[in-house]
Amino acid sequence: AVRADALQAALGLPLRVRSGFAARIRVRVPWHALRTEPVQILVEGLVLNVLAEPHDPSAAADPVLPSTAPAAATATGAAASAPKSTVDAYVERFAALLMQNVAVTLERVYVLYQDERLSRHRFALSLSLDELSLRAADANWRPAFVDANTWRRRAELRGLSVGFRRLPNAADARPDGRAAATPRPSSRAAPEPEPEP
Repeated sequence: AVRADALQAALGLPLRVRSGFAARIRVRVPWHALRTEPVQILVEGLVLNVLAEPHDPSAAADPVLPSTAPAAATATGAAASAPKSTVDAYVERFAALLMQNVAVTLERVYVLYQDERLSRHRFALSLSLDELSLRAADANWRPAFVDANTWRRRAELRGLSVGFRRLPNAADARPDGRAAATPRPSSRAAPEPEPEP
């Protein structure tokens, strides 16, 4: 299962993850060629069900207390001015190199997005794809192992399909969440009025 809170924090979007799971996650680390081959992450059978987060105009960022702000600024400045050791600088550069070249592949992905914020304009949007891959690329947009200062990504998408449907209005929904049945016209003919004597 996918941790909804972690995924929501990673996306940083006004969405609420209702549920999610992945059939398999594989990570391949080329331990003997970390400077020439990328770390590969493969996610198969990813299914996500997300909802639009209601907008709350009263919500605001937590204010920073005046007493803690100078202390935080002083600590940050001290950390920035402190000289880094040779080992720390090497580890930081090496980690940046690895992160710049991580190759991510998603296979068999299905995402269902539901927007129920407006009672009379509720809808669901579904997205499915066979494969999505992200790789670092060189100046000619070919997959390559790049340096830590190059930010260029090549994306390949295969088998994309999108669906859209209207959801029943909240007033028309039954207590169990299903749409209320629409009465059908009777197939029987209305009886003709009897003639007056």
